[in-house]
Amino acid sequence: MKQHELLRHIGERLFGGQWQGQLCAIIGVSDRSLRRWVSGTDPIPPGVWSDVLKVIQSQWVDLRELEYQVRDLHRVAVHRFQVYDAMKGDYAEQAASKRTAHDIQKIGGKIIPGTQQLVDSRALDEHGRYTPPADGAEWSLGNVQSTTEGYGFNILNKFRAPVASFSYPDMALARASHDLMAAALGDATLVLGHPG
Repeated sequence: MKQHELLRHIGERLFGGQWQGQLCAIIGVSDRSLRRWVSGTDPIPPGVWSDVLKVIQSQWVDLRELEYQVRDLHRVAVHRFQVYDAMKGDYAEQAASKRTAHDIQKIGGKIIPGTQQLVDSRALDEHGRYTPPADGAEWSLGNVQSTTEGYGFNILNKFRAPVASFSYPDMALARASHDLMAAALGDATLVLGHPG
């Protein structure tokens, strides 16, 4: 795909049929310049591609945030809990799974304070139990750090070796993407303490 075709394709995907005016306003160029670039009359300056990339990345972050807000509609709080063990004559922790507060109450259990975690409701089994991965998280995120292109972070495997890298032109965008990626990987869990 030629550069002027790519610019048109990006503009239409981001803003629809009236994309030219919106893109001009965001990247700070005149309508005339944009029309000349799209027609292939003038070459597109490299700095424009940097600006277009920032627009794409910010749109991606905004859309991912909306996606996570929709996903949050399907999240439920689960807790570690204890149930009464007649053999021991005391409550014992059920380490294998977590349940919702309603289910724990139904089975006569006690919530272990400070263990609440938000999970997708589809992660519960047919009995309403959530079983965390046996060996912990397979993936994690490295910290946001400066890179040669700005700022970025790595996705790490269970041995802390990088398996993917992301780079962004500014710190705010890198941190926003890092937070969204953490939520996607399940690193972002909500843990609430119990009242004192």
